[in-house]
Amino acid sequence: GSAVIDKNGHIYAGSDDGYLYCLNNQGLVIWRYGTTSKIICTPTIGSDGNIYFTNWLNSTLYCISKDGELLFKYNLGEYNTGSSPVFGYDNTLYVLSGNDNISILFAFKGDNLLWNCTLPAITGSTPTITSDGTLYMVSTHHEIVAVNWDGSVKFIKSISKFGDIALAYSDTISIGDNGLLYVLNQPSDSAHYDVHATIDYYVNSNDNSINAYLPNATCVWSISGKSASGTPSYYKGILYITGQNSLMAINASNGNILWSQSISNANNSLSSPLISGDEIIY
Repeated sequence: GSAVIDKNGHIYAGSDDGYLYCLNNQGLVIWRYGTTSKIICTPTIGSDGNIYFTNWLNSTLYCISKDGELLFKYNLGEYNTGSSPVFGYDNTLYVLSGNDNISILFAFKGDNLLWNCTLPAITGSTPTITSDGTLYMVSTHHEIVAVNWDGSVKFIKSISKFGDIALAYSDTISIGDNGLLYVLNQPSDSAHYDVHATIDYYVNSNDNSINAYLPNATCVWSISGKSASGTPSYYKGILYITGQNSLMAINASNGNILWSQSISNANNSLSSPLISGDEIIY
């Protein structure tokens, strides 16, 4: 997972050693909190300033104060999770856990469990939430899974005519302010064609497909013959995507390629481009 920074400049990051670290802006450790398994998620900072995260093998949700004290923890079952907790409707906290067969989506209000629902096995670990409170995920059976804010399933819709997909480099769905959804996944067969409410890429081939769809899975545009292997970043109507030794910019509304820049030593980069306030791309 990635590190996050609070309003005081403190940096929070999980580690393979099972600790959540709090660092100052010079990289010095202020405190650390230990768990019993590695932490691969990106921590989430709540509006209360507390830090929320999960660990892997023990599948536990933790809430830690900004001073490093445990406020509460909740075991999510006998599953694995790399899910980053995410806040949504009415400041409800959502977190995903599961295994190869099923996934469980949990909703919390403070330290109280509101509900949980059973879903198909999800390839992406972190739900994405739209402005109406809908949570979107991608299943291992190549389906878009949409869940309402109250835990009822909105729809589960197939997005492939060719069966299952392999575990993806990244299946976190990105959202543009144009109302479209974008996601990257790795099909088990690079010849797959996807009907996808997302962006789609085939990392097993240089002939990758990139598609954009409405949240109801209606196709808006599709381009093929392009390589992509990193999570797309949406910024001011443009998608920035890394691929095989390249960075590509695409008009997010119509799929027109704006430019492509070669990047040395970046074969199949998994990085999500970061755009600063002064519009420098990292």
